[in-house]
Amino acid sequence: MFAPSFQPVSQLPGVGLGCFTGEVAGHRIVQHDGLLPGFAGQLIIAPDDDVAIVGLTNGSPNVHAWLPVELAALLRELIGAPVEDEERRERFPQHPETWPELCGRYAMPSRIADLRARLAFSGVDVSVRGGRLTARLRTPIPWLSRTFALEPDDASDPDVFRIDLTPFGLPMTRVVFARDPDRGVSSVYADLLLQVLEKRPGRSGPGPWLAVALGAIAVASAVRAVRRRVRAQKGASP
Repeated sequence: MFAPSFQPVSQLPGVGLGCFTGEVAGHRIVQHDGLLPGFAGQLIIAPDDDVAIVGLTNGSPNVHAWLPVELAALLRELIGAPVEDEERRERFPQHPETWPELCGRYAMPSRIADLRARLAFSGVDVSVRGGRLTARLRTPIPWLSRTFALEPDDASDPDVFRIDLTPFGLPMTRVVFARDPDRGVSSVYADLLLQVLEKRPGRSGPGPWLAVALGAIAVASAVRAVRRRVRAQKGASP
């Protein structure tokens, strides 16, 4: 179950049978989490250290933001790994000569039919801003709808970067651009759930997905408002 059965690029750890693999300060780890309205859980195992952590919670506000951070910190303490800090990470040289190939719009593959996933996150726009390569998440979720700097994460591979998501309760995420022999840069992968996005031709922009997403949010809000009024009326009945 821990051996990678899906590993699209060699620079990322891959996924086992229901287990996301990786490492923390050289220690092998496998993990999986679950999040549904009202409850959340996460399992992290360091098999070579004989350490496993399970976190379960019900009805906790913003659990997606704090539970992974708390368990990751606990794991580091139990296996004796140093605290991860962006300021302490090694700085690798920038390669601006490759940026024109990397810039563009990357979208979720059409074969992914999960409407909820498409409404929440449809892709990224990679561009150069202020002399830095950046990625802007294309999503209607306010706390994720922002631009992140792509920092080099490999001295010998200019297609490997990292994004610092720790301020949002998410781990430091490695990003790898993949190349096709005929088309050049064709897709991008992130080790956060091994999400794959395919490069699309043409200009970058929000496209029709935003209107669909906002429409769905408006409908959901209207339905909740009607339900609240119905419950209020029932409560006021003798």
